[in-house]
Amino acid sequence: MNKDDNSKYAKYGIDYVTRTCDKFGPRFSATEAENAAIYYLEDELKQYCDKTLIDEFGVTPNLYPRGFILMAGIFTLIGTPFFFFKSPISIIAAVLPIFGLFAVWLTFFLMSETFAFLFKKGTSHNATGRIFPRNEKGEKKEAKKRVIVCGHIDSAYQMNITDYGDDVYKVAVPGFLFMGLQIILGVVKVIVFSTGSAKMYAQALNGYITLSIIDVIFLVVAVFGLPCFIFLIRGLTGGEVTLGANDNLSGIATALGLGMYFTEEGNRLNNVELWIGGFGSEECGERGAKAFVDKYGEMGLLDDAIAVIPDSSGAGDRLTIISKEKIHYATHDMKVCEDLLAASEDFAEELGIDPHADPNELKKHNLLPCNIEELPFAASDAGRFSLAGYSAASIIIFEGQLSKPKYWHNKLDRPENLEMPAMTTSFGLLKHFVLNLEHELGNNS
Repeated sequence: MNKDDNSKYAKYGIDYVTRTCDKFGPRFSATEAENAAIYYLEDELKQYCDKTLIDEFGVTPNLYPRGFILMAGIFTLIGTPFFFFKSPISIIAAVLPIFGLFAVWLTFFLMSETFAFLFKKGTSHNATGRIFPRNEKGEKKEAKKRVIVCGHIDSAYQMNITDYGDDVYKVAVPGFLFMGLQIILGVVKVIVFSTGSAKMYAQALNGYITLSIIDVIFLVVAVFGLPCFIFLIRGLTGGEVTLGANDNLSGIATALGLGMYFTEEGNRLNNVELWIGGFGSEECGERGAKAFVDKYGEMGLLDDAIAVIPDSSGAGDRLTIISKEKIHYATHDMKVCEDLLAASEDFAEELGIDPHADPNELKKHNLLPCNIEELPFAASDAGRFSLAGYSAASIIIFEGQLSKPKYWHNKLDRPENLEMPAMTTSFGLLKHFVLNLEHELGNNS
């Protein structure tokens, strides 16, 4: 197969993304737009799949991430004026932001829904399709392995802070620093007052309001840090819902390209079942992937499965195979990661290109460099599979110095900004991953 043939499937994927964005626009979790787009995806899957499935599940879309970010921000801001009260009342200034951070840890890191009762509930869906292997007569047969390739249908709120690109840390650090100093100085004030060594400049309201050296220090910190903190919270929670072309209709597009390829004459699989589609409500804590894992894991359909999740795989300058998602404590199957890396090299070999060639040379052939890394921040639907004990990994295409996808949570995440080298590399890598597994299983029979 030549590179133009591979590009055909990438172009088909981009066309699907464009049609979805044009028809349904932004698709926040559990909205009519997201649900309509799910059924539109099901119609697309029916072209290739032997069986399609729509799975409904409940979700609390505003809990994650906006909810826990606002909780941390509100608790911190409520606590700020308590700093100037006498000790030990002033400890509230430290306790409330600590509680806010606890809510972040519980909701973000552990994906707990402890605080879901504070938010409105909704309904979301997954749309997936199964392509069964065939025998020599073209008849369906039992699979030896299942490979699950799914993106997600919902799109994220824009984080205004992403407009700063690789310089985002310069505007984020001062806000986080203020929160940390409020906690530290709040504890220090209680300690200093408990020893009786605090030098008092003034008092008010019968001593309930104090002005000590610690208060003066925090006052200076607050004058500069409080606006930075408010700016940070607004930057993380403000903005409109994006079109989500790259994050992550591109993943669904790659899955559809595989469905198209492996149902064409001469490309049918004999040993591997390909399970493709899209999950709902990824942007609020991978809820669709969790519903999928819970349902089909209990049915035993994931016992011999490998989930490879392409996330934000439609634009950027380097493809990264994710071995660990630190933020959710999810460690992926290293063998799968290594097999994916080998598949990327096989794809380059198919094109007659050295996979270790200069990135600019690779791009001329619609190919991106590929490596294995741990994901320091953010997460993907693959984490839900790994946390449940199933074999999984994800692929993400990054851009710039920071490990983040191109147009991540940004208004520029539009279909016209998808890139052929990224889409073709994602398709070609996963195509060879499936072909290599098919070959391995055939040799073991």
